[in-house]
Amino acid sequence: MTKKRNYPLLQHIRPYAQRMALFISMCLWVVMAGCTGHSNIKNITPEECDALLKQQDVQLVDVRTEQEYGNGHLKEAILINIQGQDFTTKAMQQLDKQKPVIIYCRSGRRSMQAAQILVNEGFETVYNMKGGILAWQAEGLPTE
Repeated sequence: MTKKRNYPLLQHIRPYAQRMALFISMCLWVVMAGCTGHSNIKNITPEECDALLKQQDVQLVDVRTEQEYGNGHLKEAILINIQGQDFTTKAMQQLDKQKPVIIYCRSGRRSMQAAQILVNEGFETVYNMKGGILAWQAEGLPTE
């Protein structure tokens, strides 16, 4: 028959360990809840983007470089390079916070970054075109 050992020190630590585990779990939940999405940014397909451009008074922003823009862009797109140091300043000067904004880039990565900046600056309705101009062209939609 084995004797059950009694460790008095561990009995005092156990409640603290349980509270610490609960605290860490709650912190992870808060972090994960904050990372699940960008609630003020609406991801749209190229087809949805095309429909919005035809139906609404929206601002269309290309966040690629000047060279990329010169190689082809959506009609009436405003160029504001996300990689420029003055992106936020130019966006604030050229765009209306109350009007919807559609943002696109080459593949969707830079446009999501730009969309988050605009949301943080107080823009009310921001659309990110998923897949960027590559997806737009793959659907056979026109560029200039």
